This record gives sequence, structure tokens and C-alpha cells, in this order.
Amino acid sequence: MSDLAPGRPSSNQRVQVWQPVLLDPEQIERWLWTVMHDPPAILFVDELVHLCYGKRDFSENYARIQKLGRMLPIGCITCTQELVGIPRNALGQATHIARFRLNLPYERQLMKSIMHASGDLEEPPDYHGFYYGCVLSREEPRYFRDAQSFLKIDFVRSRSKNA
Repeated sequence: MSDLAPGRPSSNQRVQVWQPVLLDPEQIERWLWTVMHDPPAILFVDELVHLCYGKRDFSENYARIQKLGRMLPIGCITCTQELVGIPRNALGQATHIARFRLNLPYERQLMKSIMHASGDLEEPPDYHGFYYGCVLSREEPRYFRDAQSFLKIDFVRSRSKNA
């Protein structure tokens, strides 16, 4: 494990994982630049708040990947437990959102707005429960008690379309 950003993967390397212990913005930006310039890729960011380098300083390369990703092609899967510190434009680029538990009332209100929910999104009553919304469809977020119920509904829907 190294805190220095890895270079481009070799031609036979299919997966690259980088988990720096120390979060150096220069190294993070170098790595994101490499990802952006070596598509295709699926970029997984475990904690988006780590790309906030200061009060008003958010990762430029991550913002570019979000805006240009579909054309490159690069898909982003991003998780966060702290919505408050993330710029609104970074959150606004998401198309599919899974909302689990949120501790702060402000975060619940923000997520309600991002997911275009007309009513309150109560805290999930089930241990593994979550709300799912596709921002592009502008439909109300749907609640699922667990991942299996989410996958079952999508599987049944896709099978009925193909029949």
C-alpha cells in the first residue's frame, strides 16, 4: 500500500485499487487524471468527502470525470456518509441514488431535494432498507427492504420486457 498515486495499469491488468492512508490532494488529483485519460473505467470512490480539500476546494478532476464520464466512457460509483461538506454540483451529477440512513436533519432534507421526493423520506425501518431513485426519471424514490428485493423487482421487470 502506497500513498503515492499509481500509474496507468499495464495492458493485462484489469483492476486497480488504490487506498492511500494519507490523503494528499496532489496525489489524488494525479491518480484521477490518470483514470480520466485511460478509459474505459469504473471509478469507485469510497468516501466523497475526501475529495473536498478545503472549504471551497473540491477535486477538479473528479468534477471533470463526472461531467465527461459517459463520453469517455467512465462510470462513477460514489459513496459518502457526509453530505454536508460536499458541493451541491458534485451531488447533482448523480443519476442513480441509493439513500440509506442519514443522521442529520439537514442531510435528510438535502437528499429529499436531490432525489426529487415530494414527501418526507423517513429513516428506513428495515436494517438493510434503502430508498432508490433515478434522477433522470423524476419519479418518486422507491423503498426497498434489502438488496434482494431491489434486484428481484428489476429482474422481474426486465424478464417481462424480454418475453
